[in-house]
Amino acid sequence: MIVASVTLGVSGGAALASSSSSKSCGYPTACGGLTTNSGSEPPGGTVTLSGHGYAPGTSVKLNVCGIETLTVTANSSGNFTTSITIPNSAVPGVTCVVTASGKGANGQKLTTSVSVIVTSGSTVPASPTGEPWASQLYWVLAAGIGLIGAALFEIGRRRRFRSNS
Repeated sequence: MIVASVTLGVSGGAALASSSSSKSCGYPTACGGLTTNSGSEPPGGTVTLSGHGYAPGTSVKLNVCGIETLTVTANSSGNFTTSITIPNSAVPGVTCVVTASGKGANGQKLTTSVSVIVTSGSTVPASPTGEPWASQLYWVLAAGIGLIGAALFEIGRRRRFRSNS
């Protein structure tokens, strides 16, 4: 996609138009980008984000994993660098999308995003599942089923032995 600017003017009742094209940009980034220093982090882990292509001095809203929203300001070159923390409520194994939205250098809305895979880590305690005795109950049930199976096998073996005698 080629980004172009069109200038319209009115002179004596007639519309005048001129256009100029600039560099090639892919939709939907509109000549901007967002990168991270890490493709995976645990909940509570820190990621450094770098964004470019924003209007100088514009506020850029960062949506982190659909959970938190932060605001940073682009510098005089339209860039920003900031550190964010992956929310503690982010689920390990899920992809966390960080989206940056603000006014682009060309005046249009600019939205960029980057993905970070949420890993399991030591920063979040493991959440208990079930009752504390549940794992022991499973072993007792498995042993009981095994004993019942062995008893049925022995009963069948004895019946076959008696019928053959």
